[in-house]
Amino acid sequence: MLYLVLDDTEVEVTWNIGGDNTVLLFASKVIEIRANGNELGLIYERFSNIPMPINCRIVNWYGDIAKFIIANLFNMKESF
Repeated sequence: MLYLVLDDTEVEVTWNIGGDNTVLLFASKVIEIRANGNELGLIYERFSNIPMPINCRIVNWYGDIAKFIIANLFNMKESF
């Protein structure tokens, strides 16, 4: 699952592979994302240019890196 924490409301939004891609609407408001499971695997697979710990089951990204992941996760050619 992918969890998004938004800056103005401190609300958590969640997303799963195969889910609705409306999380893109929140990209500019994201201050933190937390990924695990298949969604973490997808981020590991799609991004080589961001800091990533190895062998972690849950990973958090903050600030600009979190915004970058959300803004670009759905810009990939393949849909999921």
